[in-house]
Amino acid sequence: MKYLIFVFIILTGIILTSCGLEGNYYIEAHEYPTLINCDGSDKIHLFEGYAGKVSFYDNDQKILYASGDDIISFDLSSLQSEIFFSPEPDIWYMNGYELFHELQKVIYWEGTTDWDILVATIETGEIEYLTNTIDIREEKVKLSSTEEYFVYIEKDYTYVDSVLWSIKYRNFDGSINETVISKFQGIGPGEFRYVDWIDSDTLIYSDNDAGINPGIYLINIDGTNKQHIFEGLYLRFSICEDRTKVVFEDEDEIYLIDTTDYSVTHLVSGVEPVISPDGNKLAYMDEIRDLIVWDLVEDTTTLLSEDPDSPISIIFSTDNQKLIFNERIVETHYRDKRIMY
Repeated sequence: MKYLIFVFIILTGIILTSCGLEGNYYIEAHEYPTLINCDGSDKIHLFEGYAGKVSFYDNDQKILYASGDDIISFDLSSLQSEIFFSPEPDIWYMNGYELFHELQKVIYWEGTTDWDILVATIETGEIEYLTNTIDIREEKVKLSSTEEYFVYIEKDYTYVDSVLWSIKYRNFDGSINETVISKFQGIGPGEFRYVDWIDSDTLIYSDNDAGINPGIYLINIDGTNKQHIFEGLYLRFSICEDRTKVVFEDEDEIYLIDTTDYSVTHLVSGVEPVISPDGNKLAYMDEIRDLIVWDLVEDTTTLLSEDPDSPISIIFSTDNQKLIFNERIVETHYRDKRIMY
């Protein structure tokens, strides 16, 4: 009997100690779209929550960001927001968008089962389906510089045990609708991952097919002159406004492609690189996941965030002086040990 009492006391002590250790503190995580100057000054959390793709407009006084199936306008001076565009009918989730010049229209692709591409006139709210397919997904839309054409990635699931992956481009009335390149692959991870315009006749894209030299490629929009620029898997890239510089990461190293001769230069160790519109600044996460801005002209670096949990999601302002990124702040709160639970 004494032995049983002794065991009971020991077990009770262990349970109470364990509860006390876990009950003395709790952790909260908060996420904020964060505005900061590239020199590290004037950092401000704009609001709590996650902002999807962000675009500066109105002389960098306002931003647009995706939230669910809406595009929200946020005034950086007053810190007030309003719905800029809300598609009808409800699409459940806006997977991405591109804005037309002077915000007259928005082209976007929905995150439902069909993933169709739509275009909407902001002033009237009029919506047109540019694709309307079943078991075929279209995404990763990029407008040409003249905004006459758009390129996108298509995944056709109508085949048995395989997917037809394609890079396509077309105009808005559908009179031009061309396949640049396509291939069959098994159902699994994405093959064509990203695509964008270098000029009106040339595209840059990443290919994840491990069997045939994965990496970054160039190709003419008519499918000719395919060139393998860099070998690697799961490569995504960021391009400056005049399309002369492309940055990307491979195995925690950041590289630059000079599109005047398509030479590749190693820049720095890091991940998640984003280049400024003028091509003179590089934002990235360093080896310990701190957020850094590197002025490529002055050759100076500035630490912007020491939070290793920051999802990068960077966008530079049009004047190249500010940027916005999503920052996650983790807080540990300690309870008063005198409180009984």
